[in-house]
Amino acid sequence: MISAEPNLEGRYQMESLAWYGNPLLRESAVRFTISVLALQAISCSSIGETDDRNEALQGWSWTRLTESTSFTPRDSSPNAVLYYRDRFFILSGWKHSDGIWASSSDVWVSDDGKGWEIINPNPPYPPYSSFCVFQDRMLALADSTFSSEDGILWEEISRGNPFSPGNRSLVFHDAILVLDRDRILTSTDGKDWATLNSQVPWGTRNWPAFLLHQDALYVLGGGKDHGSPTAEYFNDVWRSRSGTTWELLTSHAPWDKRYWASAASYRGRLFVFSGWSSDAFKAGEPASGNLNDIWTSEDGRQWTRTVAHAPWQKRHAVLSWIARDYLWVAAGYDHSGPLGLFNDVWKFGPRDEIPRTP
Repeated sequence: MISAEPNLEGRYQMESLAWYGNPLLRESAVRFTISVLALQAISCSSIGETDDRNEALQGWSWTRLTESTSFTPRDSSPNAVLYYRDRFFILSGWKHSDGIWASSSDVWVSDDGKGWEIINPNPPYPPYSSFCVFQDRMLALADSTFSSEDGILWEEISRGNPFSPGNRSLVFHDAILVLDRDRILTSTDGKDWATLNSQVPWGTRNWPAFLLHQDALYVLGGGKDHGSPTAEYFNDVWRSRSGTTWELLTSHAPWDKRYWASAASYRGRLFVFSGWSSDAFKAGEPASGNLNDIWTSEDGRQWTRTVAHAPWQKRHAVLSWIARDYLWVAAGYDHSGPLGLFNDVWKFGPRDEIPRTP
């Protein structure tokens, strides 16, 4: 018998982070058997159910490298995966084990995305750290900064950082930028931090996408007060060339307002995919509000739904990364109890460059 998923308060409410809140979703464990069977029947070399208007990605496809691999099924937000020295590193996640739901840090490594090896089961950084590669080292950023060259040994290089776990980070113009709720901080060494923007124009925001695209910074989606009567969710898109001054490209993109979504810059386009929609959940969407649509844009203003339903199951908080000229997606969660945590791995790119699965 599958135990019901608990109240997820323990997942997001941390002693130093009351703003994580108590998530809205409290569900019994439901096996989406029909959806799973349908997914298994889809050819792994197909792009998914495309929109009639789609032309941008014709001839592109998803390939499933593995339906289940050795790393523990999980979801992840912030995006706890790095491509470093031509290897893939998974660095933390939210998991279920022996009836307990919890986030924890662990380090898994892979050369090809199919086979994974655990190299550090208990690294010292908090599981809600953000991660980036800076000056040829992997960094884990929370109230301390940890640095590693191999994922096995981690050195604490700073303590008492002026931001919290759950932040977003990236490297921009030879500096680290951290988006922490409603402000942006910067550092050139991961140790000393300065405030770049003390009050971003969109206000407090939890779990947005924060990424680089064509030498500009973008912030998309997210929400605030999740799990409370005043919860709000967003589908706005903001852009900056510096991190100090921001331009609102659209207050309402055509994609669903979404929490725990993923975004990437790939082959000259912005991609938004996966995530959880409060509106879809309230409307009785059968996957508990989780999403697997894919939207693309060249400029952040005009968006096209290029895939209505990707061949991977609806989910939120996936691991995603760009490597070897592909967009990779792994793991995530669909709110259906322990069986709704995934450890599959997919990659996306032009079909003529991807070997077809027999």
